[in-house]
Amino acid sequence: MVTARRVLPICVTVLLLQGGCGGVQDHAAVDPPTGTTGTGAPSGAAGSSGVAGSNGSSGSAGSGGSSTPGPTATGGVTGTAGMGGGGGPVGGAAGGGGASGTAGAGGIPGSGGTAGTGGATGTGGGAGLPPLSGMTINIGGTMVPKEKAIVFVHFGHSNMVGHGTGTPELHDYFFTPQARLWSYNGTQFTPATERTAPELSNPDQVGGGPGMAWLKASAAMAGPGYHFISVAKAVGSLTTAEWQKGGPLYTMLINMVRPLIGKVTFGGAFVMLGVTDRHLAQSEWAGFPVRFAKIISDLRADLKEPNLPVLECAYEVEAAAIDIKVGSPFANLVMPLYPKLPSMIPNFALVPADGIGQQDDHHFNLEGHKMWADRGVAIMKEKGWFPWTK
Repeated sequence: MVTARRVLPICVTVLLLQGGCGGVQDHAAVDPPTGTTGTGAPSGAAGSSGVAGSNGSSGSAGSGGSSTPGPTATGGVTGTAGMGGGGGPVGGAAGGGGASGTAGAGGIPGSGGTAGTGGATGTGGGAGLPPLSGMTINIGGTMVPKEKAIVFVHFGHSNMVGHGTGTPELHDYFFTPQARLWSYNGTQFTPATERTAPELSNPDQVGGGPGMAWLKASAAMAGPGYHFISVAKAVGSLTTAEWQKGGPLYTMLINMVRPLIGKVTFGGAFVMLGVTDRHLAQSEWAGFPVRFAKIISDLRADLKEPNLPVLECAYEVEAAAIDIKVGSPFANLVMPLYPKLPSMIPNFALVPADGIGQQDDHHFNLEGHKMWADRGVAIMKEKGWFPWTK
């Protein structure tokens, strides 16, 4: 975020990033074991219940014991276990009661078979990866399956632009392209490097932001063959009011990403907005959560991704700038609003900003951007939003 507020004729730079290299194994489901057959007792005793099948449908009822002493009644057989579901455990229903045995000539009537017990509750299956659709997209001359072209949309204020410098040992990490990591600007893919979200007013200014770090952290966690792509727009000092749908910033971002809709997999959005709302009238500060939630709702609708994971930078508690530092009037009012966002926006998480190194009094340095990106990707994995792991 930039201290001085400005409204710019804005242009969006988009990042496309690559992941690893070979194909990813599709995981075939393994049929669970079939329940064993219960053994009935002679003289019409009840058939014993079938052993519970894992994650299965209900065991069928044990048939009644034979009326003639000697032969055993057949016990209830558990149903074949169902395959792991897409996340939720499903328990087997209880088996119905066994039918009563009929009396034979001179024999003792068989008693009713005991009801077979239901299959044990199955362990929920992971979300898993979708089957390949057959759709591909040309990225840098390579035809990449839609399911392996993972796009992150990211946008925000000056910390998303990136002002991190120094730390020579991190320069390669931020400023050297890596195979299968890309930026996309609405018309073409280019190898990703910082700045992934440069400002049009000063496109040659040096500095690193979180985009490249997010892509590299994703690639390091992913299996082979994935391409990670950044589509980004950032402008210093602008507020959630200026990022609303219908304004130039939102329009430019959507126009950049629109050619990819239906051709790629949208992995998520990560956002840095909030502290710049100090540039609004004080009477508007409290409206931050509602404005932010509206941006996300519109973004998901326009991308046709209603469940798109969204990660927002938590309040920048390490900033020392007098108008946003902890204890300032703005911080006192707005900081408590951030924890309300997860209850307002589904599939949403805050990425903590505590302990993040500062380049100046309110911009992250390179170490800070790497730490923040690592935290964000780890949160995605923890919440099951990153299914492309090795």
